[in-house]
Amino acid sequence: RNPRRGGIRRGFVFRQEEIDVLLDFVEEIMPMSSQEWDQVAELHEERFPENGRTAVSLRRKFMELHRKRIPARSSASASDPGCMPPNVRRAKLIHQGIEERLDTVKDIEEAGSDNDDDDDDDNE
Repeated sequence: RNPRRGGIRRGFVFRQEEIDVLLDFVEEIMPMSSQEWDQVAELHEERFPENGRTAVSLRRKFMELHRKRIPARSSASASDPGCMPPNVRRAKLIHQGIEERLDTVKDIEEAGSDNDDDDDDDNE
């Protein structure tokens, strides 16, 4: 039980090794869909079967890492990535890559729909 909340503690704490491996899998797959998060969960289950993590819990942990804000000690350290824990810095970089992948997919889809519109004009 968690005495501060008066409730039962949720799940097992992620160990550093587990976080590192999770980031490896997320970096490899760059998941954008629930199916891709399921792939991350399958890889994770092979490596850490005793932990019983779900795709949702792994995604939540990744999101927690990449959203973590590091309080600035001074204006100089606010822009210094060296002041952030390595796993947080890595999660932020991986998330940036996922966002870039998502933008690329959107651009391709938009270009495809523009071409479809052009084809319709040719048929008239």
